[in-house]
Amino acid sequence: MVPAAPGQESDLSFLSHEKRAEEIDFVIRQIDSVYVYGRRGIGDDEWNRRLGIIRSKIDSAENWNEYYYALRYFGMLIEDGHFTFPDRGYYNRTRIFQKTDTLFPVWVKAWKDGTVYAHRDYTGRIPENAKILRVNGRSAQEMTLIQRSIPCWEKDEQVYYGPDESDPKSWYNLMNFLFMEGFKAPYRVEYTLPGSERVDTAVLAGMTRQELYKAYKKHRQRVKGDNVWNLLFGGKTITTRKIRDRSAVMTIDYFWGENMLAMLFAHKDKRYPRKLKKAMAWVSRHKIDTLILDISNNSGGMTDNVYLTLNYFTKKTVDANRAYRVNDGNREKIKTVIRNTPYEKLFGLTPEQHERMASYVDSIESGEYFTTDMVYDVRFRPAPELKHRYRGKVYLLTSEATYSAAQLFAQYFRELGIGLTAGRPCGGYASISGGNSQSVGLPYASRFVLSIPYASLRNDVRAPRFEYDSVDILIPREEFTCDDWLAGKREENLSDRFIGQFRSGTLPVVEPAPQE
Repeated sequence: MVPAAPGQESDLSFLSHEKRAEEIDFVIRQIDSVYVYGRRGIGDDEWNRRLGIIRSKIDSAENWNEYYYALRYFGMLIEDGHFTFPDRGYYNRTRIFQKTDTLFPVWVKAWKDGTVYAHRDYTGRIPENAKILRVNGRSAQEMTLIQRSIPCWEKDEQVYYGPDESDPKSWYNLMNFLFMEGFKAPYRVEYTLPGSERVDTAVLAGMTRQELYKAYKKHRQRVKGDNVWNLLFGGKTITTRKIRDRSAVMTIDYFWGENMLAMLFAHKDKRYPRKLKKAMAWVSRHKIDTLILDISNNSGGMTDNVYLTLNYFTKKTVDANRAYRVNDGNREKIKTVIRNTPYEKLFGLTPEQHERMASYVDSIESGEYFTTDMVYDVRFRPAPELKHRYRGKVYLLTSEATYSAAQLFAQYFRELGIGLTAGRPCGGYASISGGNSQSVGLPYASRFVLSIPYASLRNDVRAPRFEYDSVDILIPREEFTCDDWLAGKREENLSDRFIGQFRSGTLPVVEPAPQE
């Protein structure tokens, strides 16, 4: 049993089983009626199986904290990285997690089959790479597989996050799984050493969340560019480098270039167009005739910048229609989003047409879809004459980390015949929700808010595709053994693998894209 945290509702005010059932039904209604893609391709039998798990977890809660922790299982019904409930840091931000919470003191790593290994035991008792079999009698592998079934993402996007544990402030790790499932110190850990079948046992005292967080930050391997400045202020959005005399790689890590704060609050991004223009001028100056566009680590950004980028690679008209699911709670937000979208500058609408499109939202019944082509067929028409427009051969490199607006760019790239796509399929389904969302508070657990996407980046809501787009040149994930992985072997960088194939001359030849 998980005790209630200080300052939270007492058990005397805890919800009855009937009210908990009401709250479950409320969340389901929001998914079915507000979320742009509803159940997102989950079949009835699978939906009911997952919902049964959620009902069981919520019904068995004995106090508010257990109930709060059970709510994370709703992620099993959501397969969209834009619709996270609750997100990984939510329990920490809302102080449901306390700094003084006692946690399992081992940072673990899990193989693809869910087998759990010790990465670092902060008490110094369990050696690195020991296989953890059970904690307080429960299978570590079973718990890891349950944990993996919960997050609100498509399966391929989850691959991007890899097997390493997140920090103690996130709920998505074994130490917090044990905590939220009511496991308490001391922790009796059964494990085997590498190369041995003998089961050893260690009894570990717990450590506080704050102690573990400090230890985690001290020992965690720092990732290049992993800092708050780059997160908020863009970092190196676009980089270029030559790999042969007239061949080059252009890496676009984000579809924004000013900073995240400007994108979120001002809806403007003045720097990305400048960075893009500078990069394309570099391509022209070096007379590059074969270009590898690498968006394999691009998780998205502003769709405006997707169209501006396409401008340099095609003269073909681009279908830019999109869809919104309208209800009385988001009607005004949708009108604001439309008014903030540069339909005049990007898509050639007059101010009167732009306002008519926003006003048309009022005529849509609650729960129905507004698609922009109900008013005007929205098209992006590349500039007829554009300095530094590229006319050579192009490959586009994608991976499971390619998401959101970057995935939209990849779809357009292939549909317009700009070049060949390579690498691995993008992390999200072919139907892409937008970042605009409606906040809906739960009726009883009022500190929890559903942030529900109501927009799609393509006008495909009548015939959505809950499947992964393919690539022309597949570069499968490297296969190696668990022993290799434990020894520190990691997959070679996808870009380096592709460049190696390019240099060896083993890739299919791509023809320059037709411009008209």
